[in-house]
Amino acid sequence: MSLPNFADLGKITRDLLTKNFPGEKSKVETTTNTSNGATYVSSATRDFAKGSVVGLFNPKFKYSPYGLNINTSVGTDNKLKAEVSVENQLADGVKTTVVAQRGDTKALSPFKATLEYVTSGFTGNLAVDLFAPADTYVTGSFVGGHENFVAGVEVQAAVSAQALHGAKGLLGYRNKEFEIFGTVTRNAESAVEGNVTYYHNASSSLQVGGELIATLRTAPPPPAPAAGGATSGAATSGAAATTSTAPAVAPAPAAPAAPAAPLTPKFSFVGNYKLSDDLTTKFKFDQEGVLSLASYHQLNKNVKLGLGATLATTNLSGGSHKFGTELLFNF
Repeated sequence: MSLPNFADLGKITRDLLTKNFPGEKSKVETTTNTSNGATYVSSATRDFAKGSVVGLFNPKFKYSPYGLNINTSVGTDNKLKAEVSVENQLADGVKTTVVAQRGDTKALSPFKATLEYVTSGFTGNLAVDLFAPADTYVTGSFVGGHENFVAGVEVQAAVSAQALHGAKGLLGYRNKEFEIFGTVTRNAESAVEGNVTYYHNASSSLQVGGELIATLRTAPPPPAPAAGGATSGAATSGAAATTSTAPAVAPAPAAPAAPAAPLTPKFSFVGNYKLSDDLTTKFKFDQEGVLSLASYHQLNKNVKLGLGATLATTNLSGGSHKFGTELLFNF
């Protein structure tokens, strides 16, 4: 089994937890596949929480002889993205990717270039985020494995600030039916977070997974300003000429620090069960007592219907329950 890059470790669990739960939106999507390797995806999504409707056009093109993949998207929310990647042309196992994007988020990096190298024993990745609003970031990652055991590290540096922006370390075990990964993350504010993901393909009909997130260390508070810094300096510089007879004033005592908020771990558990060739159901439950349910029915070879609900089990009589639908066409 070849090793994925660092960002893709645990992806199967994340996809199981986040995809195909239409409990808070209604979506209509059409996918058209052509014989020349082009795919066109058009969708319209209504988000009940935001009260907005977003349209998206996502053309994709693949040309296998040159390992070329082009993926673009244009949204009515003013988000644009173009991604071009080339695989196995510079050398076997080498993939280069360039992403240009524009959106309404200030944290969005408008240009990113990535170089990946994948073998059966290790994976390396180097990425540069250019023209980001805050800084230019360089991210490097390495994943190595022996038999079914995996270890990896990722480090991100801010170029202009010449400082470490974040770091991650990972240990895990994976095979064709089961995987578990533990990750420790340190962010730019020196907070440390632990994350464990679990996935098990229990049978051809049942897949289960889970995630546990815990804050191991909060970010330290900013240093307090020195008491009487400017006044003290002025008095010292003038001490040689004049000796002050005014009594010294003791600095006011610092206010007691507010008690730290309790750190509550977060967890999610998910299951996917295939009732028949045409019907699949999913459920997810988290630490806040939110139960998400979904069902997807293949009406015919071209049409799939998805129904979803999000229920607040801690307040069943409240009005926070949500329902959603997806209608998917594939031609």
